[in-house]
Amino acid sequence: MIKFFRKIRQKMLTENKFSKYLLYAIGEIVLVVIGILIALWLNNLNSISQNKEKGDIMLLEIRDNLVSDTLLINEISIFNAEKYSDISKFMQITAEKKLSKELGDKMVLLMSEGKLFTNISFTPNSTGYKTLTNSGNIEMISNTELRNELTQYYLKTSIAAFEELINLTRSFKYYILPKVINKTFVKKATNLDFHIRNLEDIKLNEDEKMVSDMLLILANINQNEEALVELKKDLIHLIALIDDELKK
Repeated sequence: MIKFFRKIRQKMLTENKFSKYLLYAIGEIVLVVIGILIALWLNNLNSISQNKEKGDIMLLEIRDNLVSDTLLINEISIFNAEKYSDISKFMQITAEKKLSKELGDKMVLLMSEGKLFTNISFTPNSTGYKTLTNSGNIEMISNTELRNELTQYYLKTSIAAFEELINLTRSFKYYILPKVINKTFVKKATNLDFHIRNLEDIKLNEDEKMVSDMLLILANINQNEEALVELKKDLIHLIALIDDELKK
């Protein structure tokens, strides 16, 4: 092909057809420029396609993380319902003027096997998002709305309702345990016979702080659930945005 064009140029120069040669030369330059532009366009198209493929892979990982966050929220909701039930049962027991052995056994069971003193907190699974941001390729997510909302979601390192419930539970635990220690309880736990008060001598129904703590925990569980509902809405919205982006 190159030899063909060279022969044409030589023929025109030999025949002294300079004006035609000039037009031909310009045309040849235009063809070369068009060829370069097409090559650049194809290279750019290929680069865009590769970035889209990489971005989709990262979005799929982030989507999986968001789905796992949704499952964790469901788990926390179930846990909170059981914790609420245990606190309510404990209140009913401690409201009695005198604790019988049966009530004492129920109280010990709640404290040892229930959810009076435990919590499940929420921490987002940010593995995919951290991989994306640490690589410096956050711009691979071309959808500005999706990029901004993901950033806002992962900036929520903690939720006040969860932290408060953890603090209230911890405070309640270390306050109530010394209050319920009695001879029967210690005997069961250690098989030792300490000269301490009997179960019947405990007067929990007169303890205002204990009642106040339990009421605060119940109220905070409700606040916790409200926060979870809003969080789940955010997650559903983010997953929908990612699904729309992956369809493009």
